Amino acid sequence: MVFANVREMSMRTRLLMFSRHYFRNWIWAGLKYYLFKRGLIKSGVLSFVCRDGAKFAINPKLYGPLVKTLFEVRELFEDFFIDLRCRDGAVIVKNFSIPIEELSLSCCVADAIKLGWIYDSSRGCWVKMGRVSDI
Repeated sequence: MVFANVREMSMRTRLLMFSRHYFRNWIWAGLKYYLFKRGLIKSGVLSFVCRDGAKFAINPKLYGPLVKTLFEVRELFEDFFIDLRCRDGAVIVKNFSIPIEELSLSCCVADAIKLGWIYDSSRGCWVKMGRVSDI
């Protein structure tokens, strides 16, 4: 039990420190997300400033999954992960882009990429060898 709590706290700290690579206001965004998760604030929107200077706002419920997915994708595909572009609202992976909303709403983006799926922006869905899926 204690080990699980320590491991969870360690992961949260790693995610917070990881987020500084992409967000200028990473401390404030992380703190606000933590307070929201604990029910201490009821804000409907979490605003953050990306490294490219663009401002982006999402529901606080989605901030944690977004950072976690960015972390997982970067860890698994370090050679393929290129950039987070808030101005374009996308994460660039391999030779395709994934909308930020897709990252924050889907729980298995890293697994999908590992299995050979790519996000087709023109169709607005995930495809593998031309077949469409609603992951």
